[in-house]
Amino acid sequence: MVNNLTNRFEEVAREDLLMFINACLSCTGQREFYDSDYGQKVSLDFLHDYILGNYRLLYCRTLAAGINHFNQTQIILKLLATGKATQPQHREEENQLITATLHNLPSHRAWNLLVQIRKQGINNRRARAIVKHYINSRIHRFAFDAVKYHFLDRSYSSSGSSEKRRRPLGIALAIHYLLSLAAREYGNFWTIPTNDPFLVTPRGQTDIATPLLSALAWQPELVIIVSDGWENDPPAATAELLRVYRRKIDPDSKVSIIHCNPVFNADDFTLKRISPLIPTVGLREAEDLELILKFARFAEGTATLAELEAYLKTRSQQVLRKNERRR
Repeated sequence: MVNNLTNRFEEVAREDLLMFINACLSCTGQREFYDSDYGQKVSLDFLHDYILGNYRLLYCRTLAAGINHFNQTQIILKLLATGKATQPQHREEENQLITATLHNLPSHRAWNLLVQIRKQGINNRRARAIVKHYINSRIHRFAFDAVKYHFLDRSYSSSGSSEKRRRPLGIALAIHYLLSLAAREYGNFWTIPTNDPFLVTPRGQTDIATPLLSALAWQPELVIIVSDGWENDPPAATAELLRVYRRKIDPDSKVSIIHCNPVFNADDFTLKRISPLIPTVGLREAEDLELILKFARFAEGTATLAELEAYLKTRSQQVLRKNERRR
């Protein structure tokens, strides 16, 4: 009985952390094609508070998991605002991760974070020390900091929203060029074929099954699907295709298939999946693809909570070592 309860606790904790990290990879609290900005912000804020309250150390280590800048700033704010809850044995690591993350943020985001700290009245000794350290390290760069620098689905929903105009399509296009340079052998299959990917535009319904069939015909080692998951031409076709493929053609899963979703689904705090048979991971920037592919095995559900905790600990140590070398 005790073992069953322990196993269930670990399963719930692993699912909670995976859900949170995926949200932090893809969501920025802005409006999406199918979701309002209000729904995004409410759902994301709930996830932050839930993980912070139940898994504080792992919440902190998520700063090193390659999540987007928006969620890094939210984690820093919430950690600084609740410093009294930090366990003494974890305080040094938490302080170092906050400091390293703050210094690695783009300048305009870091300065805006300091403004938010002031607006929210976060004025404890730790917060003051971290803010002072950052300001002192940037004094000589004030003039420069003032300058602001400006899995494939091309269906209509990839046009994004007024706040994130064509971002899903842009990520798909960026990954196309990234893989075409990095992979030994590469083929691209759009939901609507195009002769020149650079001129691609969002249009039409979402038919993922047809290009996926074309990709699988290559007998590849890895298939990456970049889509918001809202398949409607016809609905659930890819799920049925993958069910048959895994059962009849590739029961040993020799072909890795990963769904990268750049859009957070505020209704259930997750990313919209196209099939339960393949992992779905959040993706905010194309350059994060390598990290996302490593994270995919956790999203697949085959890794244990201990392995996920070890992964976050290793990422945390890597970030801190990198920051130490920069000093």
